[in-house]
Amino acid sequence: MQALGGSDFFHCVYENSTLKSYAASPVLLHDTVVGCVYLMEYDASQGSIIASLERTIFRGSLVLIGIIFLCAVVFTVTGSSRMRRIMTSMRLVREGEYSHKIQMRGSDEYATLAAEFNKLTDKLQQTEITERQFVSDASHELKTPLASIKLLSDSILQNEMDADTMREFVADIGAESDRLTRMAQKLLTLSRASADETEGGEHEVVDVGQTLSRVFRMLVPLADRQSVKLTASVEKGCTILSFEDDAYQILFNLVENGIKYNRENGSVHVRVRQEDDTVVIDVEDTGSGIPENALESIFNRFYRVDKARSRQAGGAGLGLSIVHEMVGRNFGTISVRSTVGEGSCFTVTFPSFGSGEEGDPDA
Repeated sequence: MQALGGSDFFHCVYENSTLKSYAASPVLLHDTVVGCVYLMEYDASQGSIIASLERTIFRGSLVLIGIIFLCAVVFTVTGSSRMRRIMTSMRLVREGEYSHKIQMRGSDEYATLAAEFNKLTDKLQQTEITERQFVSDASHELKTPLASIKLLSDSILQNEMDADTMREFVADIGAESDRLTRMAQKLLTLSRASADETEGGEHEVVDVGQTLSRVFRMLVPLADRQSVKLTASVEKGCTILSFEDDAYQILFNLVENGIKYNRENGSVHVRVRQEDDTVVIDVEDTGSGIPENALESIFNRFYRVDKARSRQAGGAGLGLSIVHEMVGRNFGTISVRSTVGEGSCFTVTFPSFGSGEEGDPDA
């Protein structure tokens, strides 16, 4: 019918393993359809080729499905095994075996997870070592004044002594008790600083010059007793965003250290200045200085460069640790440079909350 309408027609169908083809074309006379030519072919050879191709595709599909299934099984078993290793390692770490490591080759997600897990256990192990060292150091430091108090009290109880001698012993007991109190307070302050806890609540705008004036007023008597001169040069308007108590404690600890570990007739000079978008505080002293090999450790808890001198000055090696923690949680940085025999300079940098102006020292 399509050919009689003037259009060519072709149709091909495959059934019963035979390729059947139908074709028709119109016959025109003076542009008029007068008939059509109709052809039909049954090709069994072409049908066998198609049948063979179908079988090949079917078999190939079966093989491909088998390979995919096998790969899925292998991947699942391997992945499950690697995941079980990771889960086993997590249980071991949870039980306190921080030294345990996962040995896993490859570059897939499991190997990446194992590498990150190993980094985490390294950090946990280092934290555990630090905590153990801290407890050991704290116990040692607390044991010394406690032993002194025990010895002095036993001497009072076991020996006959006059009133003046007893008064001296009692005064020594009081001094050791004060030392214990100071140490406990510093440990509490350090713990709060490490945990980012504050009693003040929120950061506020702090005028560094005014804070330094308060610090100087508190430390002038100590400086006079140590024969140390306190001086300062402060640019007006140097303000930072900080916890007010932290800013005071940072300056107090640095200046106090500069006084305690200075030489007789020495000096401590504090400079506060604006540099671009930062406020820079330099605390420079004329003390004995810090050896180069000790510079990296001075901010560690209970670390003391000269242990005998530190104990004599009443230090427990916590002041600079407190400063380091407080500077960090108030968005600042601290560094130190020192020359043995000449002195040290601690530099603290905070983001500025205003613009500084040259002016008379505030402290």
